[in-house]
Amino acid sequence: MKKIVSPLVGILMFGLSGCIKPGNNVECLDLMPAIAGFSFDAFQPTLTIQGLNYIAPDLMSDFFTVVNEGDVLIVSFCIDYSQQPYECCYMVSDLIYDKIDKEWPSSTTGGESVTGDFNLPIESITLYGLEQNIMFFIFSHRAPRDQKISYEMTYDRDKTENPVLYIRAKKIGDSSSSETDIRNICAFDMYSFFSYFKDSSNKVSFEIQFKTGVDEDGKDKYERYSHPSMGYIIEIPFE
Repeated sequence: MKKIVSPLVGILMFGLSGCIKPGNNVECLDLMPAIAGFSFDAFQPTLTIQGLNYIAPDLMSDFFTVVNEGDVLIVSFCIDYSQQPYECCYMVSDLIYDKIDKEWPSSTTGGESVTGDFNLPIESITLYGLEQNIMFFIFSHRAPRDQKISYEMTYDRDKTENPVLYIRAKKIGDSSSSETDIRNICAFDMYSFFSYFKDSSNKVSFEIQFKTGVDEDGKDKYERYSHPSMGYIIEIPFE
């Protein structure tokens, strides 16, 4: 039976899990970035996860209404390897999903903000996943638990070597809840950015900086993101 997880922050407070294996030839995957799709051969919704397609019949009741092809999701599910009716790909069950926001980077002069009103400090970021040229980020904030948050990503199109992606956040609407430490997820469709900055070997190298606040002179303050394995320069193959 399908369940809609809302808000996602409640799950993330318990930490991000990897794989758990309950036995009986069943494997469960927890909190995986995914892209929704549809297989007309199987006439079932699909999930693309780490480049592989999975049949997801639990999505059928919400497909074309709540979820559409190309939507970005965070999903948890199980695979019973002893009960697989399809030859093309694995079928998943016990699906829990949350549909998350997807944004696009904007090219601006010097990478400046488009609107200038993204003033919610970002405590930290994590590049959580990459799927079909869509990057998934986890953002940490000091904000009300039910606060809606919007994100902006900009870059300087004229900087050809290791361009910098600037990420900012702002609150959407008001909340009466008290502030606490929260984590939020947003995805960015990077296709146009990757295709513009790719090198001769179809790789893209770039930096990420996120806005942490303003200094005493009112100027924006940024922190460089360091990836656990790549460091400050992120290198991604463009497909």
